Amino acid sequence: MQVASTESLASTLGRPILAVPGQVGLVQTAVGQARAGSAMEQAYRRYCQAAAVAFVLVTLYTVPTKLLHGRLGQDWAHSVLHLGSALLAAYAGWPARSPAPARAFAWAVGVGYLALGCYGWFTRGLLLSTPLAIPLGVPENLFHLLLSVPALVVVLLDLRSGRSQVPERG
Repeated sequence: MQVASTESLASTLGRPILAVPGQVGLVQTAVGQARAGSAMEQAYRRYCQAAAVAFVLVTLYTVPTKLLHGRLGQDWAHSVLHLGSALLAAYAGWPARSPAPARAFAWAVGVGYLALGCYGWFTRGLLLSTPLAIPLGVPENLFHLLLSVPALVVVLLDLRSGRSQVPERG
């Protein structure tokens, strides 16, 4: 197994490391944590990239469909919300300098869309008597649930890997 130098490890982790002679195991553990962290960062970013594409495709389908059926005037807020979500997901998935936006987006979509997808089975929508109406029919509920499940999978894998990498005291 190749052991990284403390300088390369410090640049990977973004913080200085104190190297103690004879403590190669600690350096190897830190390298493993850095690799696992970067893998999870990639998982969050890839989720955001896929979500951005999904939001754009849904918006490209629903806006012309609603326009043809004369429903865009009552449901424009939902389309704007999906377009805004696509922009946020695209930012978090591609140009964001840190993984924090991708992590936040995955958490928000995972928890929020799971709640919205479940809530939608018991109501016709949100704010239905206002110009900001968001109808929640079967297609919308399925879309919300289909986006929330992969986000929650990434979040739960991250939480699980974070717990398994906590060094033992001793």
